[in-house]
Amino acid sequence: MATLRALSFSLFLLLATIGFSATPLEQMRETKTLADARKVAAQLFPDDRMAKILKSKHLTREDLVQEARMREIAGQGSDYFDAATAKKQAAAMVEEKNAKDANWLAKAGTAAGRIIEALLRRPMQKTPNFPNAAPALGAAIPFLEIVVYVALGLLLLFFLVLALRHVSFKGRRGKKRTAMVDDDEPERTLDEWLDLAAKYQASGEYRMAVRALYVGCLLRLDQLEVIRFIRGQTNWEHLYRFERSPKRLDLDLRAATKMFDRIWYGMETAEIDDVAWMRAFYESIRDANMQEAS
Repeated sequence: MATLRALSFSLFLLLATIGFSATPLEQMRETKTLADARKVAAQLFPDDRMAKILKSKHLTREDLVQEARMREIAGQGSDYFDAATAKKQAAAMVEEKNAKDANWLAKAGTAAGRIIEALLRRPMQKTPNFPNAAPALGAAIPFLEIVVYVALGLLLLFFLVLALRHVSFKGRRGKKRTAMVDDDEPERTLDEWLDLAAKYQASGEYRMAVRALYVGCLLRLDQLEVIRFIRGQTNWEHLYRFERSPKRLDLDLRAATKMFDRIWYGMETAEIDDVAWMRAFYESIRDANMQEAS
């Protein structure tokens, strides 16, 4: 009898251990080092695919965790793994998540619109249909309805502004930096760019004036043989070459580049002070060359 009880208890422990054991992915996540992850992966997945993965020279712990995750998604055991199926299922999950994230704003706006539409269809009651309500409460009902309408209007305006900012941000993020000078623009000398900047400043086109002065700065650095001015390159590419030039001057071209980038590519409004600052920076290039010559 005692032996039977002992066997029953052992069987119970065995079943409990099997039932509550961690999944392969959980066991992989519990590893702390690459060596631990290798050992666990070799024990959990003794197949040819895992053997090839473990031979990789650039293998990381995260790669083994990702492998366990892909196997769990595919629903295959350690003896067989269909990589194509796992990738398709993983891609489908990612697409579904992205679709949900992309539609949250539209769904929220639709819900707000339905609420407002339902309230607008509801007839306004100047007097409440509550025979036992206090007169003060009845007089407050119209005011409360107005408050609700105003709050919903503000909520709708908030969603509208949020949507516009979202679209604007995506447009800015997707906008690539273009060349400093377009191919269809004529070749201009340094003096011609400076004259053009003066004309733009006189006509109040400060954004164009800032651009002309910044190009003039780069042309002046070209004359000094610090860097070459290349029409097809961006402002950041010119800055990269300036900061690595052996003839680099002791000037903060990065500050001028940031101002130009913010005004020209960022489409921010330029002021007369911005033009004055860029002109002063150009003059600092000229003065620095004179000091070196003397």
